[in-house]
Amino acid sequence: LNVAEGAETSVLYVRFRAGAPELRGLMEEMEARAVRREYGTLLSDCHALYCEARLELLSPVVQERLAEYSTQQSLASTARSGCAYLMQVCQLEHQLFEHFFPTAGAAAEAALAGLLDPLCTVLYDLLRPELVHLAELDLLCELVDIVKLEVLDEALGSRAGSSGIKPTAQRILADLQERLIFRAQTHLRDEVMGFAPTDEDLDYPA
Repeated sequence: LNVAEGAETSVLYVRFRAGAPELRGLMEEMEARAVRREYGTLLSDCHALYCEARLELLSPVVQERLAEYSTQQSLASTARSGCAYLMQVCQLEHQLFEHFFPTAGAAAEAALAGLLDPLCTVLYDLLRPELVHLAELDLLCELVDIVKLEVLDEALGSRAGSSGIKPTAQRILADLQERLIFRAQTHLRDEVMGFAPTDEDLDYPA
């Protein structure tokens, strides 16, 4: 970590985590009673308020970091760095959530979706304007490989707690594949089906 990243981690996680011990016992008691409807509803409200607070804190930081990638790196590098960064954010948010709600279990995934989906959508919104106008077949293929192979097939399978990025990665992949098919069809139409040989082309061997 550089100095800026260390300060960011301290503000976003270390200080936030420091408040957990005061609430942890209360959350454990509430989780133990969540089978009763009134406690289950109260616990869900706590999850929602927690995620709202985290989203308000994280959104500007994530937006700034991803914007830096887009201005300093190529499109392919931005996609790769952005996905890696968001997977790390997802992991850290899972860990922090479990620190406050230690026995949330499967409920954690549903609760965190309200936090992680908007954060990951920042990357989608950043990439989409570039993707819909992308014409280079080689770059489209490279981006498909990054999102499908490096992120969805490899990284998500080996990094626990990072699955929050999966819906966004799938949306990006779907857009890439749609654009790739369109550009491939256009290339075939213009360069193959629409090819009109000249006399020089037909004079073979010359």
